[in-house]
Amino acid sequence: MSWSEARIGFDGLEIGKSILKGNVVTGEGRQSTQAQKQGYNQGIKIYNQRNSLDSNNKEVRRLDNIYNNSKF
Repeated sequence: MSWSEARIGFDGLEIGKSILKGNVVTGEGRQSTQAQKQGYNQGIKIYNQRNSLDSNNKEVRRLDNIYNNSKF
C-alpha cells in the first residue's frame, strides 16, 4: 500500500468518525498528517525487513521514491 492509499484510508476514517459524532470534518491538521506519515514510514520499514525485501526490489524502490518525494 502506498502512502497516497494510506492517506485516503486515514481521511475516510476521520470523516466517518466525525459524521458519527454529528459534525463533518473534511480534512485534518498538519500535525495529525505528519504523525500518520511517520507511523506509515516506520511501518513500511518493518514490513520490508520482515519480508526480506532488498534494495534491488522494484517495490522497495517505488516506496523509497514515494517517501523521498513526499511533501508531508
